Amino acid sequence: RRHTRYPLVTGVQTCALPISEATQTEIRPDSQITIRAILRNHSPIAVRDLVVQCDVDHAGSSDQYTQKLETELPVLGRRTLEFSLPIQKDGLYKGKVSIDTDDALKIDNTRWIAFEARRPDRVLLVDGQEGRSVYANETYYLETALRLQMTEFDGPVRSFEPERIVWEAGKGFPRLDGYRAVVLANVRQLTAQDAQRMESYLRDGGSLLVFAGDQVGPESLKEFERSGLLPGIPKRSSVDGRFRVARWDHQHPALECFNDPQQGDLRRIDIRKLLPLESLATDTKSLLSTTDYIIAAERKIGKGTSIYFGFSADRDWTTLPQSPMYVPLMRQTLAYLTNQLSERSAVTSETISKKGQQAGIVPKADHQEEWLVSNIDPRESELRRIQAD
Repeated sequence: RRHTRYPLVTGVQTCALPISEATQTEIRPDSQITIRAILRNHSPIAVRDLVVQCDVDHAGSSDQYTQKLETELPVLGRRTLEFSLPIQKDGLYKGKVSIDTDDALKIDNTRWIAFEARRPDRVLLVDGQEGRSVYANETYYLETALRLQMTEFDGPVRSFEPERIVWEAGKGFPRLDGYRAVVLANVRQLTAQDAQRMESYLRDGGSLLVFAGDQVGPESLKEFERSGLLPGIPKRSSVDGRFRVARWDHQHPALECFNDPQQGDLRRIDIRKLLPLESLATDTKSLLSTTDYIIAAERKIGKGTSIYFGFSADRDWTTLPQSPMYVPLMRQTLAYLTNQLSERSAVTSETISKKGQQAGIVPKADHQEEWLVSNIDPRESELRRIQAD
């Protein structure tokens, strides 16, 4: 009997909090900031009336948010909890999720968290040709792509809030100072006053994306061209055929991810009709081109950026909206125009792996406005037998 091995059974609870993370950090009127916590019970004793608390502070003010949830953990089981915090201010937040229990290993009862809460970037979509149904609108595919909430290329979440107006139904642009980018999709007529307002918007740091279409031509764009708001001079008329992208700017922030064909092959974009640029303006660079034509280009105007696409935003001239390439290309382009691609993450997370490291949140040594979040390895809570190696 003395040589028989029995499993370890004790009367001590061993709860752990291996994961806590911010899963929803966008500030929207119809949702709240969400913190997810995963709890584990490593003991053969069920845990009842376990109190889990989330505490978060706003780094830029004295605002504090606290929420408590009560749960149970079955024997050797796990639970997932979600905390909803009514955060309405942009900025950096730091805090912790902790469990209130008297167990044998207290070091894994707290997980430190930090995140940046922000509102989505507002994008004005100007629909130049409203369809008979919502699916036929010039901006339908673009609006659908921008409303998706997703993480792209294992990077940060791109966040947009598109707002659509019909150009013919109004009297020009609304106030533009609240928008990070403006998209013109097949807009037929643009006046000198429109060009003047757009120039002021761009020089103050706004961004412009222009799509061609059957209503777009040198006459409709002449005021924008005269004011230097376009990357080049469009051809006098559109050209028909079958075109594919032959070259693109491999170093451009919005396009460099497509250098890996696994992320999408730009050469597979099929275009039936084009309004290409005949020539480029000074301080302008080509983004996309076929064998014979420049079909996309960019120009810096003051603090802002203007990009021209020589194809339509819908299916009239290209099959791009029906392909898997449409969503990443459009979202990468708008993320670039709203400076989301250049923003560095304000929070870096690490797992403690060296002697002397402490769990917690501290400013980074080289960037005081950024934080380093340190937590213990979740495997520290595992009580199962392991091999010596």
